[in-house]
Amino acid sequence: MVEVGGPGTLEKSLRAGRIGGTISLIGVLAGLEAVVNPLPVLFKAVRLQGISVGPRDGFEEMNRAIRSMDFAQLLTGSFRLTRLGRPCTTWKVGNILGRS
Repeated sequence: MVEVGGPGTLEKSLRAGRIGGTISLIGVLAGLEAVVNPLPVLFKAVRLQGISVGPRDGFEEMNRAIRSMDFAQLLTGSFRLTRLGRPCTTWKVGNILGRS
């Protein structure tokens, strides 16, 4: 589950999450401070994970830098999901994606 509201909605996400689930806290739209009851985390064995993201202008700058570089083709093949073992075999023999 991705929690974008922060402290104001975290309690609801903890109640809604499944046993053994993961809640990724990515936002703080509802403010920076809160008192959170830890019991749902303990009783449901929930994993609470914070995700840090940078500002939008940094993301846009990264994309401009990527576009300005002359990247060669990165993918050497594609595989159907029904043939999932094939990419693993390809990787084991050293002909991995990204190599020429």
